[in-house]
Amino acid sequence: MDKKAEDLANKLLNHIGLDVVDSLIVALAISNGLIFWSGDRYILREKVINEIKQVLKKHSEYAFKYKKE
Repeated sequence: MDKKAEDLANKLLNHIGLDVVDSLIVALAISNGLIFWSGDRYILREKVINEIKQVLKKHSEYAFKYKKE
């Protein structure tokens, strides 16, 4: 994991309240431009998606791409 993904994971952990593992997985997907694809209903709730997008507003090089299963 690179420094950018680690920093992003820490921001998600602190601002959204995702657990450590979920923060790392989401941050790795975002920082590598991958689609986050999950059946985890907590992470892909509309509220959590909007919170992730709020954190990313400060980092215009990132976008949260996801697919609900």
